[in-house]
Amino acid sequence: MEEYKFRVWDYKEKRYYFYDNIFDVERPYTETSTFPQYESYPEYHEVSVEQYIGRKDINDKNVYKNDIVKITDCKTGTEYIGVVKFGDCSFYIDTGYSSHYRWVDYEIEVLGNIREDKELIEKYNIGELI
Repeated sequence: MEEYKFRVWDYKEKRYYFYDNIFDVERPYTETSTFPQYESYPEYHEVSVEQYIGRKDINDKNVYKNDIVKITDCKTGTEYIGVVKFGDCSFYIDTGYSSHYRWVDYEIEVLGNIREDKELIEKYNIGELI
């Protein structure tokens, strides 16, 4: 059975909330669509909803959209740093000069994410990927 998990970055509070079901959100949020049950709340928060991709990294950590990851090609040992994104109906890793869709070809290690780990963006020069 597939696992559906989400984390919601609250731009105002500068923190993540984690949910197994996006409809369990207990706070007033808006993104591209609103949750009608919260329209009576006096304040809305701008958020980013990020989905668990259904894979864990080499340290048994869940991998989410917008994670900063190190991938190692299982055949060549070549390492890349990139950001997990979603496009063309699939999660992939964007390294800035290449996109990696075949998850089975790589060992994945989550280094951080684009919201909480700004120092990684500078360290690996991946600001253009955000």
